[in-house]
Amino acid sequence: MAHFQIRRLGNQNNNAYARARITGGGDIGHTEIVRTNQISYVDSFNQFKLIAYDAAGNTSNRTYYLQVNYTASSSSYANVQIQNASLAALELRT
Repeated sequence: MAHFQIRRLGNQNNNAYARARITGGGDIGHTEIVRTNQISYVDSFNQFKLIAYDAAGNTSNRTYYLQVNYTASSSSYANVQIQNASLAALELRT
């Protein structure tokens, strides 16, 4: 599970987006990608929560990442900033 805020740099909406997803682990399923074209950290628009499921066992031996990147046609908008990020992994056993 991850909780965070992201934004893209620039000063206008030019179809450039900041994107984020959870990666790593052993057998990640239910991987969702969130994206925003907001240029400020507005709580109601840029707070995201992601949940991913790792079907492999032994999550204590795995490394998980919050991967961020961008889509931009111009290098002047090709930047992403992230703040208030947290990532937690829980292992369920039967």
